[in-house]
Amino acid sequence: MSAHSRLSYLQRVGLLSVLSEAERWSVFRAARVAAYRRRRPIFHPGDPADDVYLLGSGVVKLSVKSPEGREAILGFQHPGDLFGALAVIDDGPHDHRAEAYEDSTIWTISRTSFQGLMQDSPALAQEIITLLGLRVRVYRTAFARLFTRAPVRAWPTPCSISLVGTA
Repeated sequence: MSAHSRLSYLQRVGLLSVLSEAERWSVFRAARVAAYRRRRPIFHPGDPADDVYLLGSGVVKLSVKSPEGREAILGFQHPGDLFGALAVIDDGPHDHRAEAYEDSTIWTISRTSFQGLMQDSPALAQEIITLLGLRVRVYRTAFARLFTRAPVRAWPTPCSISLVGTA
C-alpha cells in the first residue's frame, strides 16, 4: 500500500477523522501494517496488550473460550473498527482472542503512540471513551439477557457500534 493510499485511508476512518492532518501523519508514521490470513491469530488471552489495532480490510473475530473449551463469540470487527483499545487504559493482558475471520489488513499502533495521540487530541480521547462505553453497554445487555433467559432478538453486537463515520 502506497504512502498516499495509506494516508487517504486514515482520512476516511471515522474514529481518526477527528484528528488534524498532522496528527493523521503521526498515526501513519507510528503504525505498522500487516496482512493476516484467514484463521491466523492476532492475539491470545494472556498476551501483553501493547498495541491498538485498526482493521483496514477483512473481518476479525473476537472470542473467549470456556473452561470446557467452548467458544463464545464476542463480536466481529469490520473495516474501520478499532479493537484492543483497552490497551490504552490499563496495563493488563488481553482477556480474549482476536483472529482473522477473513484475510485481513490490520494497522497496529503502539499503546505509547496512541496514548500520545489521545493526549494531543481531546476529541480522539472522547471518541475512545464513547467507543469503550458503548461496548461495555452492549456486553452488559448481552450478559443480562443470558442470565434472565430473555429471548434474544436483534440486539446490537460489538461490530454494530463502530464509530466509523460519526465524527
